[in-house]
Amino acid sequence: MRFELSLITCGRPRMTLITGDLFILSLFLLQLLPAHALGYILAGTVATCDNEGEKVDIPFTLGNPCLNCECKNREVICIQKKCPAKMKNCGLVVRSPEECCGHCRECVLDGIVHNTSTSSSLINSSSCTLYSCQGGVLTKSTRRCVVPCTDPLKVHSRCCPLCPGCSFNGLEYKDGQHFSLHNDPCIKCRCSDRMVQCERNMCPLLPCFPNATYIPEGECCPRCNDQVRISDLQDGTCLLHNKVYRDGESINIDNCTSCVCKVR
Repeated sequence: MRFELSLITCGRPRMTLITGDLFILSLFLLQLLPAHALGYILAGTVATCDNEGEKVDIPFTLGNPCLNCECKNREVICIQKKCPAKMKNCGLVVRSPEECCGHCRECVLDGIVHNTSTSSSLINSSSCTLYSCQGGVLTKSTRRCVVPCTDPLKVHSRCCPLCPGCSFNGLEYKDGQHFSLHNDPCIKCRCSDRMVQCERNMCPLLPCFPNATYIPEGECCPRCNDQVRISDLQDGTCLLHNKVYRDGESINIDNCTSCVCKVR
């Protein structure tokens, strides 16, 4: 069944929206029309046009980035853009007023843009300092060394001491192999050149509330229960724990963690 809708204003030409179902048409109107426009008369006349393929502006829908109206076969046809339910490999989706579906909030380090994701991604490491990006939040942390032997060796170029040999708990590990210590997913070890270096994972901060997280089986750090979405996040602001902060604003999480909102 095909229904046609015209918006009639005093002394103004009619413009028609074409949909395929009366129920969808009703929902479409509720989404697009402001309150002051609901009093206009609805009529069943198709709006005509002359320039094939030309974009047409519909009254009361200007500024809606999700609506596209074009001239097709001498009629004005409007199509509502569909946004994906989830954006792939993205922990935080931000939508500005001029966007329809939004974009993934990335992390910036030293002027370089790094993609964000739902899981932590190590984007840079230098000596004892680590940087990771998760959900649009850049976390800087210091390596926490774990020494599982009594005779560790200090190497100038490495942050953590090394333990000689690659045999632990009766198991022999190959060169380059990673393993967990004492079945603790938060302690990662690596065998390299017959030496072992172990360190404790530093979990990055998340944009969602702590009570809206979960820890996947076999992993150390929590993740947000779902993709975080926020509309109309202003330029020059940051999002942490579902709260918006301004550029330069400091946030104290606990006695060991402090944050600063920095906008590129």
